[in-house]
Amino acid sequence: DLLNSNCQQMAASVESFLVNPGAPEHTVVDPMKLVPQKQKEDKTFVLAEVERNPRALKYLAEKFRRDSQVVTIAVSKDGNALRYASDLVRADLEVCLAAVSQNGYALPYVHRIIRQDRTLVFAAVSQNGYVLCYAGEKHRKDRELVLRAVRQDGYAWRYVHEELKWDSEVYVAAGFQNPVALVRATLLW
Repeated sequence: DLLNSNCQQMAASVESFLVNPGAPEHTVVDPMKLVPQKQKEDKTFVLAEVERNPRALKYLAEKFRRDSQVVTIAVSKDGNALRYASDLVRADLEVCLAAVSQNGYALPYVHRIIRQDRTLVFAAVSQNGYVLCYAGEKHRKDRELVLRAVRQDGYAWRYVHEELKWDSEVYVAAGFQNPVALVRATLLW
């Protein structure tokens, strides 16, 4: 399932690139390239920069990518910026909650130690139900979590555990959210 969901995410990324190759998310520009070294070491400057451009985190010194305050500001604006944080910070529950609350697709960037924390997964599927595909089996069996996911995105029904897949409330919730998704998922099932 994880491989399948990764393939779907990659296909969506490729489609996004083909539709608009000049979009900012498809260009690689080091926003820190022209910044003097002294400013790069100034925390006040760094905080302002990640507030303005969260993906600048990628180009910051390691000490700032380990700094929970800097990373929290970045992921509050763009949850996917979590991928540039140090492993230590990606294992910080508060930072990760900020990331997945902003963008559920940040869940794969959360450190594996806490990636299956129920609070974290619940926040992620609340923001984007489809990220149920990254949840462990115990979460796919969790009725409350599954209902939250399918009510947010009917396509999430595809990743519901067999024990709940045909539960009337889950099935109807997914159908109300997106009837087309449910028909497609049922046909593919």
